[in-house]
Amino acid sequence: SKMTKRRTTTSSTSIKASQLLEFQEPTTNVTVVLVGAMHYNPTSIQLASRTIDRLGRENKLGSVIIESCDVRYNDTQDLTQEFPFLKKLLVSEMST
Repeated sequence: SKMTKRRTTTSSTSIKASQLLEFQEPTTNVTVVLVGAMHYNPTSIQLASRTIDRLGRENKLGSVIIESCDVRYNDTQDLTQEFPFLKKLLVSEMST
């Protein structure tokens, strides 16, 4: 069983996003779109939001799964307790 991979576009233009990976899951034949994201990065947040919106409009959105690192989240919480001025810089996208 081989997965077929293809790049997806971020909008109706032909611009390709290297952070998007679309493939057919071989067991179920369901189309999966993985969005590579970097914590706290506005561009990553925007790409994920736009991808979810686009798939929803196209009636192709079945579910959204978010992988989040609890160690990184807890370390960030500890860091902002120690250095409160960092809180505005390290606002978690998971809390919105």
